[in-house]
Amino acid sequence: MEYHDHVTDEHTATWPRCNRAELQGEDLVYVLDPERRYDLLVNRAQRHIRFLNLRTDEDLVGFTRAWGPLLIQDVRRRGNEFGGKTHRSWYWAFQAALKAQLELVQSFRSCDKEGLETALLKYIAAADGWPSTVTLRKATPKAHELSRLYTGQADRDPQDWIPKVNISRLREVGAWCLGDFSLEFRLSATWRDGKPQIAWEPYIGTLAQAIQWDLWNSLTGARPLTICEECRTVFPPDSAHPRKFCSYSCAHRVAMRLWRKNNAQGQPKRKRAKHAKAKKA
Repeated sequence: MEYHDHVTDEHTATWPRCNRAELQGEDLVYVLDPERRYDLLVNRAQRHIRFLNLRTDEDLVGFTRAWGPLLIQDVRRRGNEFGGKTHRSWYWAFQAALKAQLELVQSFRSCDKEGLETALLKYIAAADGWPSTVTLRKATPKAHELSRLYTGQADRDPQDWIPKVNISRLREVGAWCLGDFSLEFRLSATWRDGKPQIAWEPYIGTLAQAIQWDLWNSLTGARPLTICEECRTVFPPDSAHPRKFCSYSCAHRVAMRLWRKNNAQGQPKRKRAKHAKAKKA
């Protein structure tokens, strides 16, 4: 087998789908289909939402067959086929980091101090596992970096100091974390209908970068993506009105749990007291 380098060219906005994809041990192994390339910035079809909602290795394999690998690594040629592999943990670490970023944005928009604390701690845990191909501002472990910036003690555990700061300070930390991600941009120049068109566009060279860009677009619109508080499914709201749950069934389950909890704690006693008074009368 020999390496084939031109398939991994990242100076194009097109990306190959896969003829085959499967798990071999801990590696996701795929065979590329260069004849079925698509535009990373056009054919989106909510692929970032699909990726964020992957739950099993089988889901991951199916996503890779449909959209191609997040990265093209270790590409080799066998006969007329070109394929590669990536450790499956890379995909799940990438998903965990994106979800942590989504939860941080969601909590940052709310006035819930406890929710923002939880989201920040999740972000810190996920940030150190963030794949190296997506740009972080610094390579310093996130817990040390934040503790140094906001307490002056790099070795202080964020789980110790984050719950003790006020909401204004928490928002400061959250804003800094949200600014910790970046993508490259460039000017795009074309002629269309006899006129020059000059615009800026993100520099997207991999499916991983395209998914990150799709997520950012979904977070800054009038209907930002939301994580269901019950089943943790990522979904786009159908209106600008904030929603906590992705479906009626999730909302109903939560309502029933609250009802049972309240019923078990207080309502039976009140009912027994009423029955006792009725008997005395």
